[in-house]
Amino acid sequence: MILSSHMAMGAVIGAKFNNPWLIVVLGVIFHYVLDIIPHDEYDIEDMKAGKVNRGFLLSSFKVLIDLSVGLGVGIYIYSVSGASFLNIILAMFFSLLPDLFTLVSFFYKSKFLTGLNKFHQFLHFYKYRKVPYWIRVSTQILVIIWSVWIV
Repeated sequence: MILSSHMAMGAVIGAKFNNPWLIVVLGVIFHYVLDIIPHDEYDIEDMKAGKVNRGFLLSSFKVLIDLSVGLGVGIYIYSVSGASFLNIILAMFFSLLPDLFTLVSFFYKSKFLTGLNKFHQFLHFYKYRKVPYWIRVSTQILVIIWSVWIV
């Protein structure tokens, strides 16, 4: 899933639960659950290379737009739910944590990060199957719409 889908689900978790430990655990678990659903992702290969060039800047721009949309959805969910802002931010952060670990693994190698990244990529098994593009995009849009609707 793109970052904004994970953030939207995280915002729902933060809005619906009050226990910070449960929020942390559910944020991470639901990241992996969403990654099992067929989805599309934008290419960040230029970021993996670590060289600041046009491709790196374009990939960074996509990530910033994605994060901005997710943050906007989170703020909206906060404004309509009456939930704790801290709970929503906490859940959104932990719903992104597996992707943050993947990013860190590009630059810092460790057995823990390598194993975690292999598990994370394993859950993307639909990425390697022929699922029509419109379905892969629709699933992400539906996650965001559902997240806004359920609060």
